[in-house]
Amino acid sequence: MKRKLIIVGAVFLVLILILTCIFFWKGGHHALFLADTLEDWLDADTGAAAVTFQLQRPDYAVDPDTGRITPQVGQLSLTADGSWCEYADEPLYCLTAEGISAYFREGIVCLDSGKAYTLPQPPDLSGTTKKLRTGLILYGRVTKEGDTYTVTMDTEELELTVLITADKTLRSISATALLPDGTALSGSVTPHAPGPDAIPQAVTDALVLAQMEPPTLLTDLLDEILPALRNLLPLSGELTLGVECGILDLSETADFRLNGKTAELERRGIIVTIDLPEEFSAADPTALALLLLRNGEFSREEGSAVFRVLLPAEPTNELCSALVPQIADLGVTFTESQAVLTFAEGALRTMSLHADGTVPFLFSPLPVSFRAELNIP
Repeated sequence: MKRKLIIVGAVFLVLILILTCIFFWKGGHHALFLADTLEDWLDADTGAAAVTFQLQRPDYAVDPDTGRITPQVGQLSLTADGSWCEYADEPLYCLTAEGISAYFREGIVCLDSGKAYTLPQPPDLSGTTKKLRTGLILYGRVTKEGDTYTVTMDTEELELTVLITADKTLRSISATALLPDGTALSGSVTPHAPGPDAIPQAVTDALVLAQMEPPTLLTDLLDEILPALRNLLPLSGELTLGVECGILDLSETADFRLNGKTAELERRGIIVTIDLPEEFSAADPTALALLLLRNGEFSREEGSAVFRVLLPAEPTNELCSALVPQIADLGVTFTESQAVLTFAEGALRTMSLHADGTVPFLFSPLPVSFRAELNIP
């Protein structure tokens, strides 16, 4: 009996030794350190980091004339500054990119202009998280060189490499992942000291209102305007122009065409070409959608999504003078204008511009009203 106990005890000791060796070979002690370091960083009341993200996915394009299929790579990238702080005893996260800041809290995203939208319900990732955790235990390994920890995992479903630099605190994270369908993801997070930027008053006001009445679901709007902006060009339609004041009363209709680099107005067989800013021709549809969401006042009217955007004086004067040259000749000036864009069934249906200004006349300036309305068939 005593001999059997000795044998059983020896077997247990061998198993413990094997498991201990596997634990250290897989870097379990490094994993415990990284888990504590990440938890300390995320539990801080305030924090900030530079964030990059890139997604590349195999895709194809079909030539509408020949039907020829051309392989291509679809790409989405983001470079932003991220930060978080406590607001009303809850974390408030912020991402800032291209001068635009978005604040996230409890299923609401609020842009720095004060426009708020409801975020869709996130998918249940519990199963995915469990698979990832199991995959890291079975197929993953953590190694250390200096202050850099390398986490690797290679399975049939995912190839993952994560580099984490940390001593007593987290210094950087970078990761790459490859999925079976060829989709490649990469990203990085580099913590830095949080800045003193205060939350804009427009954002705090919008968050309060959003708690009382949930705003429009963001994906509903994107489903309407993104397809329209992706297929915006070439654009053509009938443009109605009108100017009213005491010394000028103009109303005419012209054919309007837009190809991205130029806009053409055809009046009675005469074509006037307007060169567009380079930023317009190179604008990404997603960036255009973000500008509308940030600056536009949204409403839903008769089944259409309507955005009203205020334009400042300088672009208003340039645009009105380009459409009606007489305006510049008379010295008409505008303070601001309102552009209205209507989307329906995934397409842009109408655009209009209305502006009020003045023209110098003897001792008292005269009021001027300008309108331009584009109907797209």
